[in-house]
Amino acid sequence: MLSEIKYNELSKNKLKERYGKGADLGMGLVLAFGVVAVVTIIVYKLYSSSSGDITLPGGFKFKFTT
Repeated sequence: MLSEIKYNELSKNKLKERYGKGADLGMGLVLAFGVVAVVTIIVYKLYSSSSGDITLPGGFKFKFTT
């Protein structure tokens, strides 16, 4: 069945004609969604917790309670 499938490999020019510049944005788009997801999770965890300690590089320390 797979031997019956006929396919052609598209060149970069054909890809740009067919899909525009969006074909080159794949990995950047995936990384952008990943960064947004991580930041969203961190912010959610901070707002949903009742107390905590945060230590950042450089010696900055924060304590919060509600």
